Amino acid sequence: MSIRARLLLSMVCVCASGAPGVEAQVENLIEEPTPGEWVQGLSAERPEERRAAIRALARLDPPDRDVVQALRSALHDSEAEVRALAAQALAGLGGAAQEAVADLLDALGDPDAEVQAAVATCLGEIGRPAQAAVPALAQALRAPHEFVRAEAARALLHFGRAGLKALMAAQQDPNPEVRFAAGGALSLVGPSRVDELLGVEEDARLGGTPGRRRGARASSAPEVYLTADQVSACVRRLQDPDVEVRVTAATELAQNRLFEPNPAAEKPAPGRLTSLPALPALIQVLADPDARVRERAARAVAEIGAAEGWGRTAPPKAGSTAQTAGAALLALLRDPDPAVRKTSLQGVIRIHHDCPEAAPALIAALSDADAALRSWAIAVLGRSPYAEALVVAALLQVATTGTPEDRAAAIEAIGSLGNQGSTRGGVSAETVDRLLPFLQDETPAVRDAAVSALANLRPTVPGVLPALLGRARGRGGNDLLWAAPDLRRFGAVGAAALEEALGRRDLAPESRMAAAYAVLRITPQSTAGRAAVLAALRERQAGLRRAAATALDWLELDGEEIESGLLTALEDLDVYVRRTCALALARLDPTADQAAPILIGWLRVPWMERQHTASALIEMGASAVPHLVSALSGREERLRAEIATILGRIGRFAQPAVNALRAALADPEAGLRAEAALALGRIGTPARAACAELRRCALEKELEVRLNARFALALLGEGAPGAVDLLIQELKVSPEEDRGLRAFSGLGTGDRPDHACRLLAELGAPAAPAVPALIALLRHEFPQTRDAAREALGAIEAPARAAVPELLLMAKSEDEQDAEGAIVTLGRIGPDARAAVPTLVVTLTDPSGWVRISAALALWRIEGKAGSMMTTLIAGAQDPQMGTQHRALEAIGEIGQAAVEAVPALIGLLENLALRSTHATVVWALGRIGPGARAAIPALREAVLKGDRRVRIAAVRALMRIQRP
Repeated sequence: MSIRARLLLSMVCVCASGAPGVEAQVENLIEEPTPGEWVQGLSAERPEERRAAIRALARLDPPDRDVVQALRSALHDSEAEVRALAAQALAGLGGAAQEAVADLLDALGDPDAEVQAAVATCLGEIGRPAQAAVPALAQALRAPHEFVRAEAARALLHFGRAGLKALMAAQQDPNPEVRFAAGGALSLVGPSRVDELLGVEEDARLGGTPGRRRGARASSAPEVYLTADQVSACVRRLQDPDVEVRVTAATELAQNRLFEPNPAAEKPAPGRLTSLPALPALIQVLADPDARVRERAARAVAEIGAAEGWGRTAPPKAGSTAQTAGAALLALLRDPDPAVRKTSLQGVIRIHHDCPEAAPALIAALSDADAALRSWAIAVLGRSPYAEALVVAALLQVATTGTPEDRAAAIEAIGSLGNQGSTRGGVSAETVDRLLPFLQDETPAVRDAAVSALANLRPTVPGVLPALLGRARGRGGNDLLWAAPDLRRFGAVGAAALEEALGRRDLAPESRMAAAYAVLRITPQSTAGRAAVLAALRERQAGLRRAAATALDWLELDGEEIESGLLTALEDLDVYVRRTCALALARLDPTADQAAPILIGWLRVPWMERQHTASALIEMGASAVPHLVSALSGREERLRAEIATILGRIGRFAQPAVNALRAALADPEAGLRAEAALALGRIGTPARAACAELRRCALEKELEVRLNARFALALLGEGAPGAVDLLIQELKVSPEEDRGLRAFSGLGTGDRPDHACRLLAELGAPAAPAVPALIALLRHEFPQTRDAAREALGAIEAPARAAVPELLLMAKSEDEQDAEGAIVTLGRIGPDARAAVPTLVVTLTDPSGWVRISAALALWRIEGKAGSMMTTLIAGAQDPQMGTQHRALEAIGEIGQAAVEAVPALIGLLENLALRSTHATVVWALGRIGPGARAAIPALREAVLKGDRRVRIAAVRALMRIQRP
C-alpha cells in the first residue's frame, strides 16, 4: 500500500469516528511505512508527500546509507521547501551526513535564501569532516540576506581556527546577530593565533614608522587578548607623538578581554587582569588633547575598574583599583567632548551602579548640548536606584522645558520608575498628579507618553483608558502596537478591546502579534489570542516567528493546538525559533523528546543561552537522557563536560547514563572526568556500580577530579575519606589567588571557594567539620562567596550553631543582601539559633520587604509557632512590589496549616486578575494550608477553569489537599 493510500485510509478512520470500534477494525491495515517506502516517497509527484517523506526519514535512528543518499538527491528537488527540509534532515544526522558535503556545497549556491541558510546550518552540524566548506561559508558571509549570513557565521563556529579570518570580517556586519555569532567564535581562539592572522610584527612594539606602529595588534576587532608584554608595548605607545598611534594603543587596552579565559592555552595562568599595570598611564592619558584618545582611554579605565568591582552593590573600598578608576572617570565628566562625557559616566555606573556622585552627573547630562547624551541619561534615570525626589524633579523639568523628543522620553522614564523593585523605587501620588496636565499637551508624542506613564502608575486616572481604546481602534500602522502593552493593565476591558482589534482584517502582522501577546497575558484561554500567536509562527518574517515563539515560551500556554504548533515550528528554518519552541515544548510536555536534540545543539552557544537551555533539559529529565548519552560520546570536549553536568542535575532519572559516565571516567580530558564523577554521585544508588572507578579517580593528581570523585563516593554512602577535608582546603584559598581566579572566570562565580561551599551544602550535616572555615568566609570580600558560605551553613543546619553570633552581626548589616541572607541562614539552623529571636522580632519592622519576610519565616523555623509574624507575612503578600509578594506567599506556603489566618487575603489575591502572575504561587500556598483553606474552594474551582496551565495544575492539587478527608 502506498504512503498516500495509507494517509487516505487514516483520514477515512478519522471521518468515521462516529462508528464504534472503527479504528480497531482497520488497525491491521495501517502499518508504519518502512524506510524504503519513505525513500520511494521522495519521488512522489505531490510536494507535500515528498516533504512528509523527508520528515519521516529525519526521525530514523540510526540512519542507513540509503537514507543519506536519498536526502542528498532531495537537495536537488524542484521545490525550494523540499530542498530546505532535506538540508535540515541531513543536519540532524551530524557527522553521519559527511558524505553529502559535496552536494551541500553545491546547494549553498541555491537561489532560495532559506535553502542557503539550512545548508549552512547543516555544514556546521557536520563539523570538521566538512572542512572543505570553510571558503564557501566565508563567501556566504556576504550573502544579501541577513539570516543566511548569521547561519554561515554560526556554522563557522564548528571549524575552529579555519574560519577565523572570515569571522573577523563578519564582526563588521550591520546585523547584530551576525556580529554575535562571529564574536562567539573569536572568543574561543587564543592570542597567538589572532596575532598570527593579523600580522603583528615585533618591531611594531618597539618602533618603526607611525604607520607600522598604528598597525600593531587587533585594533579592528571588538575583543582581543593581550599578554603582559603587549600591554607594556601599548603603554609605551600611549606616549607616542603620532595621535593615531595613541588612539590605536588606547583602543587595544579598551578591547582587551579581562573576564574570559583563553581556552587555546593548555594551562593558562590564573587571572586575565593583564591591563591592570596600564591603569596609571591610562589615567594620565585622560588629559590627552585628542578627544578620541581620551574616550578610548576612559573606556579602558572603566574596564579595569569594573573588573575588580564586578557584581558589587557596595561602594568600592578607598584605595582600591575600582575606587581609583571611578575617581578618574568622575573627574572627566566635565570634558568638552560629549562622547568622552558619556563613556566616563557609563564607566562610573559600571564600576558602582549606585555611585552617589553619578546621580548629579546624570542630572547634569540632561541639559547637555549633545542630544544623544541627553537621551541616554534620561533612559538611565528611568531605571535608576536613586531617590525619587532627586530623579523625578529633574525629569519633570525636562518634561516641561525640553525638546519634544526629550519631553516625551522624560515622561516615559517617570512612568518606568514605578516598576522599580528597590525599596527606594516607586513614584509618589504627588508625582502622578504632576503628570496629569501632560494629557492635554499640544504635542502628540508628549500626550502619548503621558498616557503610557499614567497607565503604568495609576490606570484609574480619567482619560487614560479612552485614549488607549482610541489608539487600539485607530487605523495608524503603529497605534495598536503602541497601545497593546498598556491595555493589559485594564483587565477584562483591555482584553475585550484587544480581541476586537484582532478581528480586523487590515491589521499589520506586528500589531496583531502585540495584541495577541497582550490579550493572552490577561486571558490565557483567549481563542483569538492563541490563534493569532500560532498564525504568527507561520509568517514569512523571521522576526515575527521569533516573537511568537518567545510568547509561547514566556506565557507557558498549553493545549493540543499549542503543542502541535510547537512541534511544527521545531522544523523552522530560523535556529532561534527552533530553540525557543524547543524550550517551550520542554516545559509544556517534558516527554516530548523531539526538543532534546535542538536544545543540546544550543549548548554550543555562549553561557547566557546555555544556562536556559540546560535548565530545560534538566526539566525534561528522563526524556532527554538518551539524547544526552548520545552527545556524551561526541568529540567536543567542552560540550561533553557540560552534558555530564546536566546528567548529574537530572539525578536518579539519569540511570540509563551510568555506563556512559563510567566510561567517561577514563577519558583523557580531566574536566570531563571530574564532571562525570560528580554526576555519578548525584545519580545516587543506581550508580553504585561505578564505585571502583570512582575510588581510582579519588587518587588522581588532578585536584578537581580527586575532589569530585571523593565527593561522589560520599554521596553514594561509601564514606570516602578526605572529601570534606579537601573541600575545607578549597575554602582556604589565598585571597590573591582567589581574586585572580575570579577575574579569569569572567563572572565572579564558579571559583574554588564558592564551588566548595556548594558541594558542602549538598552534603548537609556530614559537612559539619567545615563550619569554622565557613564562618571565616562570612567576612569574605566577595558577596558571592558570602552567599555561598551562608547557603552551606544553612544546609548543615543544627551542627552550624557555632555560626549564630557571626550571623547575628551580619543580620544588622547595612548591606541588604548580607542582612537578608544571614536571617535566612539563622532560620535554617532552626531552634539552635534561639538567641537570634530578639533581633528577628525587631527586624519585622525593617524598611526592606525582603528582610521583613525573611525575618518572619526565620522566627517560624526557630520557634515553630505562628504569632505576630503572620501580620508581616499577610502584609507582604499584598505588597505592590512583586518580589516581596512572591517571597511572602512562599513563606506562607511553607508555614502551611498554621497560616490559616492568611486565607482571606489569599482569596482576594486569587480574585484579582491584575495580579495573575502571582496566582500559581497563591494557589500553591492555599494547598499547603490544607483543610483550613476550605473557604477558598470556589475561587480554586474558578482557577481550574480559567487559569493558565500552571495555575490549573496547581489548583487541582490544592483542591485535593484541601478536600482530603
